[in-house]
Amino acid sequence: MRNYRHFAIGMNAFLYRHDHEAAFHWVTTAAERPNAPGWYRTAAAGFVEEGGDRRTALRYLEEEMRADQKPQVRDALLVKYNSLLHDELADQIAKHRERYVQKFDQDISNVDELGGLPEDPLGGGWVLSPDGRVRSSKREALLQRQAVVDERAMILLPMRQRPY
Repeated sequence: MRNYRHFAIGMNAFLYRHDHEAAFHWVTTAAERPNAPGWYRTAAAGFVEEGGDRRTALRYLEEEMRADQKPQVRDALLVKYNSLLHDELADQIAKHRERYVQKFDQDISNVDELGGLPEDPLGGGWVLSPDGRVRSSKREALLQRQAVVDERAMILLPMRQRPY
């Protein structure tokens, strides 16, 4: 029960006061308690990222993964870490792309034009998305699937509301 109280204080700080620092403190406190659910650590990293400090969130996750964790907890932390790392690298690639455009006075038509990019932490490759951003092929596939689900919901919603 004590774990939940600390976690609840952190969630209240986040949701109602938008205080990311306090949310991180209380959720981390809850995560360090005996028998705390492993996902509390992932939530703590999310508060750091939400506060605008992705690199600190990455360092926090690295430390947590080095700690003696259950395999399921370590796996969850790794998924969050790779997602944050992808976002960090995508931002760096976007800046690299801006420099390319300034230098050559034209945009890229293929990610290969940017030269050697870092390995995709999500396990795919870097692609130029239809929205013009460079991102992981794995993330792009996920976004495309979500777009189809959203589109279907939008089309079916009016049909469900019909009176017949």
